[in-house]
Amino acid sequence: MTASARLRRFELGIHYLEGSLETRDLVEGAATLRYVTTPWLTLHAGRLIRRYDMPSGAERWTLWQLGARAEAPIGGTSVRGHALLWQGLGLSVNVPPGSGTARGGEFGVTFDLPSRPFWFALAYSTDHASLQSSSRREIVQMLTVTAGVRR
Repeated sequence: MTASARLRRFELGIHYLEGSLETRDLVEGAATLRYVTTPWLTLHAGRLIRRYDMPSGAERWTLWQLGARAEAPIGGTSVRGHALLWQGLGLSVNVPPGSGTARGGEFGVTFDLPSRPFWFALAYSTDHASLQSSSRREIVQMLTVTAGVRR
């Protein structure tokens, strides 16, 4: 589930995702405040929480993100591409307790149907996180298919 509300240049976005990562179930939630600087560039800051189901129990990665998203038409007005890059400002992990760094990016395409207000999107994202107190690193790659209604 993904939802957003916009007032002038500010936008509040939330999302909730579930999926599988190899043998682990993954749940992710985020809340983001965005600022639309131009029609093609948006800056964002927000909180992201990921929860993995592990044999030893639930593991939670929590971080603050700061990033930017650029969007441009690819084929006329109905097909747009986007690129999003972000840097984590703080990462904390409950098991084993620790802090670290994270960064990531996303590339995708959005299709507006001629019979608006419906749209579809396909995106690939990758996130890299590492803990400072150990050599542990996590890489999460996602392929996301989204359908929506624009008002």
